[in-house]
Amino acid sequence: MKFAPVGDVDFCIWLTRVKDFEIFAKEKNLKSNAWRSPGFRQGPDHPVVNVTWDEALAFCAWLTDKEHSGGALPANKFYRLPTDLEWSKAVGLPEEVGRTPEARDMGIPDIYPWGKDWPPPPGAGNYTGEETGSDVAIKGYEDGYAWTSPVGSFKANKYGLYDMGGNVWQWCMDNWNNESKAKVLRGASWYNGALKLSLLSSCRVHAAPDSSTDNYGFRIVRASESASSIKSKFR
Repeated sequence: MKFAPVGDVDFCIWLTRVKDFEIFAKEKNLKSNAWRSPGFRQGPDHPVVNVTWDEALAFCAWLTDKEHSGGALPANKFYRLPTDLEWSKAVGLPEEVGRTPEARDMGIPDIYPWGKDWPPPPGAGNYTGEETGSDVAIKGYEDGYAWTSPVGSFKANKYGLYDMGGNVWQWCMDNWNNESKAKVLRGASWYNGALKLSLLSSCRVHAAPDSSTDNYGFRIVRASESASSIKSKFR
């Protein structure tokens, strides 16, 4: 797992892979095996899917403890999920208006992870293109992958981060709003296509922390502020 600086945190340059999550699942004897069988073929370098927010956070805690113990991670650094605003910065958005992810949702129109063009230019990311034969495929776009693609298959953004748009939705730390316990996801996925709003860089979706689907995954950050410190702000 490689990292690149974005503001005050370091982002993993790619989504958490099947082979990364497998080590965690074996060491922690994870009860759920949903991540092993999404219903389509995946290789070790594909992004892990069918992972809940709770499981993603448990992965971060496990990796933090493992690297603290082994001396690979300084005691004042932690792995966690990115916050909604950290993710916005990493995807290249300008400053957004709104105090919650719900208030910021789709607040900046016509900006996508690849720019402002529609349809996306060739190689923009793994979305529902014409290769799928789907009724909701993006007309004039084809990426070669009907389901997930290996991380790093498409061009990195200006920070050196891959798949900031497409492949899988990415869990963030934040609650949807001040009353909701649902957690935010960003970035769209292989399942999203012709509905332009779902591909906006400012688009958010939200789901219960114990929910999972075959297009939900996650990427981690390395930061000075721990996950527990972030979570305390939402109580």
